[in-house]
Amino acid sequence: MSRRLQENIIALALLGVFVAVIVASLDYSFRARMVPLPMAVLGCILVLIQLAWQNLRPVDELQLDMFEFITGRTAEEEPAAVQAAMEHEVASTPDAPKRTALREFTVVGVVALLLALFFLIGPVPATFVFTAGYLVMTGKHGVVRSLIYSAALSLFLALMFGYVLQVQLDRSLLLPPLAPLIGF
Repeated sequence: MSRRLQENIIALALLGVFVAVIVASLDYSFRARMVPLPMAVLGCILVLIQLAWQNLRPVDELQLDMFEFITGRTAEEEPAAVQAAMEHEVASTPDAPKRTALREFTVVGVVALLLALFFLIGPVPATFVFTAGYLVMTGKHGVVRSLIYSAALSLFLALMFGYVLQVQLDRSLLLPPLAPLIGF
């Protein structure tokens, strides 16, 4: 069995699952089908695009090396990079467990902080604070860009869940008086 045939079988099975979700969700009430129906339709569209893409192109163009795609390095450069990483790991082994434990406790603390923010100030403000803090702490973006990304994400979540899906987002301990001002 060729690789293309295997990929087509998997894509058709996935398409069948999405069609089954569409058929099953048509029996739901209007509000109950607001999530599964659009997701299944989007899934069908993406699977159909995938099927067309993999069947209308030559086999040579479909070969993709994920290592090269993700890292930007060729397979020939990989052994040298792995060797350098192994040498660095051997040199820094004595204090590695301390750093690993510290990182794990930091991650647990950040998740606990996020959960506490969800309960105290609600999901949308907690998402804004958490996303802005995370982007600033990682140093990948500046403060202004982090605030812009966080505001855009929070606005998207508020619109998607608050207005489109009509989920009440004012469940918090400290900010119930703000609910009428936001409109939830």
